[in-house]
Amino acid sequence: MLGTVAYMSPEQVKAKDLDARTDLFSFGAVLYEMATGKMPFDGASSGEICGAILHHEPKLPSQVNRQVSPWLEAVICKALEKDRNLRYQHASDMRTDLQRLKRDSESSPPGTVAAPSRMNRRLWLAISGLVVLAMAIGILAYRKLMPKTFPFQKFEITQLASGGTEKIAAISPDGKYIAFVETEGDVTFFRSVNGKQSLRVMQVAGGQVQILPPAEVDYLGLTFSSDGQFLYYVQKGAESGYNTGTLYKIPALGGTPQRLIFDVDSAASLSPDGTQLVFVRNGKGESRLIVAKENGSEERPIAVRKEPDFFLSPTWSPDGKKISVCSFRGKDWRATLVEVPAQGGQERQLAKHQWAGSAVESNWISNGSGLVVNGTEGIGTPAQFEYVSYPDGEVRRITNDLNYYDGVSLTANDSTLATVQANMVANIWVAALSDANNAKPITTGGHAWAPAWSPDNRIVYVLNEVNRKRLWMMSSDGSKSTPLPGAEGTFVSAPRVSANGQIVYGSDRSGTLQIWRMDLDGGNAKQLTNSNDIFLGEMDVSSDGKWVVYGRAIGGYVELWKVPMQRGEPVRLTRQPSLNRRASISPDAKTVAYTYSDSRVSPPRGIALVPLEGEPKVTLLDIPADSVRWTGDGRSLLYSSTQGGASNIWERPIAGGAAKQLTHFTSETSSLFDLSKDGKELAIQRDTSSSNVVLIRDVK
Repeated sequence: MLGTVAYMSPEQVKAKDLDARTDLFSFGAVLYEMATGKMPFDGASSGEICGAILHHEPKLPSQVNRQVSPWLEAVICKALEKDRNLRYQHASDMRTDLQRLKRDSESSPPGTVAAPSRMNRRLWLAISGLVVLAMAIGILAYRKLMPKTFPFQKFEITQLASGGTEKIAAISPDGKYIAFVETEGDVTFFRSVNGKQSLRVMQVAGGQVQILPPAEVDYLGLTFSSDGQFLYYVQKGAESGYNTGTLYKIPALGGTPQRLIFDVDSAASLSPDGTQLVFVRNGKGESRLIVAKENGSEERPIAVRKEPDFFLSPTWSPDGKKISVCSFRGKDWRATLVEVPAQGGQERQLAKHQWAGSAVESNWISNGSGLVVNGTEGIGTPAQFEYVSYPDGEVRRITNDLNYYDGVSLTANDSTLATVQANMVANIWVAALSDANNAKPITTGGHAWAPAWSPDNRIVYVLNEVNRKRLWMMSSDGSKSTPLPGAEGTFVSAPRVSANGQIVYGSDRSGTLQIWRMDLDGGNAKQLTNSNDIFLGEMDVSSDGKWVVYGRAIGGYVELWKVPMQRGEPVRLTRQPSLNRRASISPDAKTVAYTYSDSRVSPPRGIALVPLEGEPKVTLLDIPADSVRWTGDGRSLLYSSTQGGASNIWERPIAGGAAKQLTHFTSETSSLFDLSKDGKELAIQRDTSSSNVVLIRDVK
C-alpha cells in the first residue's frame, strides 16, 4: 500500500481526473529512486506520504547523491512538478531529453565532463532501457486514463419513412440508400398475421421505389452487398406457414430475384471480401451456424446448438477471421454474444453481459473495436442499443427510452445506423357488455396494459415503465390507482384474479420468468412454478381457485399446462395445437379455451377447447381470434379479432351458430380484454402502434 501511494501524483491524491502526465510523474519518482536510492516522498503512513506529495518538494537528487549530474537532475525535477501544466506533457518529450543526456554524457571530450563512475554507468544502463519504457508507459497510460470513446455517445435521430408501418431496414455502405419492408393490412411491427409485405428502397435524399410488390410473405432480414449494388433478403411464404425461409439476391434498385439458399432462419451476413456468407438454420433438434459461398454452394456448419438453445443473427467481423453470433439459452431465455472462428473451432464469449429473450442482433464497427448490439435487458422490455467493446467485452448503453428498436445496420464509416423505431400507446376502456359500443377510456397515460377484474369490481393492470413493469390496482372509473407492492420486474405478464381475490401473474422478479400468486393488497406472494420454459402469454385461474393454466415452450411449440393454485407439481393438458397467447377457463372449471397457431393441425389458426380434467380430447374451432374469454353463463365465447387494422370483440355460442359483433371500433387493436365477475362489464386494452425507419447519426 505504502509503495503504491509513494508513486502517486498530486492529482491522484486529490482524486482528480487523470491523463498521460500522471504516469510521467510516477516515472519521475522511479528515476529519482534509481538515481538516489531513496524515495522522493516518504513517511511513516499513507497520510504523511500524501501530505508530502501535495505540500513538500523532495530534496534535490544531487543533495542525496552527489554523482547525479545537473542535466539528469533537471529531467527528474521536471517530471516531478506538482503542477501538471509545468510537467512533461508527453512521454516523447521526456524520452528525447533522456536520449540527449545519454548521448552527451557518452560523447563529451575528455576534461569537459567527468568520466562516469561505476554507479553512474549502472544508472545510465538502466536509463537506456527506461528511455524506451517511458514512451511505452506514456502511450499505455494515455490509452488507459483518457476517457474511453465509443460510437453514438452523442447522436441525433432522424425519421425517414413516415407511413408508420415499416418493419425491417438496412442502409447501404455509402449511406445513400435505405432498404425496408412495408406492411399492410393487419401486419404491424408487433403483429405478423393476416396481411401483406412489400420490399422497398429509398434514397436518403428523397424518393423511393418498390422492388418487390405486396405479397403474403414475411421478411426476415435485409443485407446490402459491400458495393451497395445488390440486396440480400430472407423471405418466408404463407404456403409454408411462414416457417421456412429462403435467401434471395436482387439488384438494389429492382430486378429479377435470384434464389440462393433454401431453409434459412436468420439474415445473412457477407464476408468482407463478399465471397462468402453466414446464416443460421434450425431444424431436426438443433441450430447450426453455416458458412457458404456467396452463390449458396459449398455449405459447411461451423458451430451447433441443441434444442432448446439456438443461434441468432450472425455477423462477419471486419478482418474476416471470425463471426459473432448471439447464442440463446432456452432454459432461462437469456442470450450471450460469442465469436466463432470463420473456419470453425473454439468459441469465445465476447461479453459477460446477458440479454433477455430471443430478439438480439449485432453489427461490427468497421475497425473491429466493438459491436453495436440491439437487444432487451429484460423479458418484455423495449429493445435498445448498446455498445460492446472488443476484445474486453465492456458494455455501454447507447439508447434508453420507451421506444422499441429493431435492427442494427451501419454505414461503412460507422457514422450512421439505420433501424426501425416503434412505439405502442395503450389505454384501458370499460363498457357494459350489453352496450359495448359505448366504451369509454379510463386511463390516458398510454402505458396501461392487460386489465383484469377483481371480485369487488376493481381493475388490476400492468403499467409499462422504462426497463420495468408493475401491477397496479384502480377503481372501475380509473380513479384511486395505486401500485401493488412487490409485483414488478423487467417483465410482468397479463394478470388474472380468482373469485376469492387472489392475483395470478407472470414475472421475472426472481430472476427467471415464473408464475406467481398474491393477495389483492400485494401481500402473501408465492411462486407457483420453477421451470425455465414459461411462455410469455396470458394465463387463467379456475373459478374454484384450484388451478392455474399457462403455456410452456417445449420443442419449438407451446404446450398447455396447469399448476395447483396452492403450489405443487405441474400437469400437462395438451401438446398440440400450440398455444398462441391467450387462455381462459370456463365458469364451471371444466374446459379451457385458448387461441392457437399451429401448422400441424387444420385449421392452422383458431380456438381450441380442452378439458381441464380427464382425457385431453381437443376440439378445434375455426375462429380467427387474438384473445378469448367465456361469458358468465359459460354458453358462449367472447373473442377479439383484428381485421382492417381494427380489433373488435365478438360473441359466439359454444353450441354453434353465427357470431355476433359486440364492438364496432374502426381503429386501434385490442388483443387483451376481461369480463367482470358478474358478467356485466368489459375492460378492454385498446392500443395503437407505429413503426418508422429512422437514422441514428453519430455526433462527434
